[in-house]
Amino acid sequence: MLRWICNPRIWGFERIPLEGPLIVAANHASYLDPILLGALIPREIHFMAQHRLFWGPLGWLIRKYNAFPVRRGEADLSALRHAIGVLRQGGALLIFPEGTRGTGEELLEARKGIGFLATRTGAPVLPVLLNGTHRVLGRQHRWIHRAQVDILIGRPMRFERDREPEAVAQAVRKVLAQLRAEKESLALDSVRWLG
Repeated sequence: MLRWICNPRIWGFERIPLEGPLIVAANHASYLDPILLGALIPREIHFMAQHRLFWGPLGWLIRKYNAFPVRRGEADLSALRHAIGVLRQGGALLIFPEGTRGTGEELLEARKGIGFLATRTGAPVLPVLLNGTHRVLGRQHRWIHRAQVDILIGRPMRFERDREPEAVAQAVRKVLAQLRAEKESLALDSVRWLG
């Protein structure tokens, strides 16, 4: 179904670590983003979602796909503890450093939560640029539209424990911006679908 909707093309698939703790840091412009990355990343992935999504059938469904609630705009200690637990157990955690969906046309400022998790746990950060998901199901859409989506994966980044979380967040955002700038010159291959 995802292939028909967005025919995703990928660059850097071989850069995805297949084991050990991992923070997948992607820009966020669509409700499609966690679904697409969950289908793409060849390992079980956990992700934060705003707490308001955890009501009724949708809440049940996203919990089945390893989502856990986070209260945006505040230091949600429960969500941070859960995220640290996932990483300390060697799991993969998807984070949207911007903290909310953007327009897809430009990157929003990254929040320091990603820096806190990366420095606290020592987990590598895998920068992932999603380009085009806003045309499939962005803020302005009520329905899904077919559109080309490109996924660019950067090299895993490691940060020392004494690094300031804000500096880590800005470093990750800078790499995402570089991936966006380099997109036009890259040879994008068809995505490898697993299972």
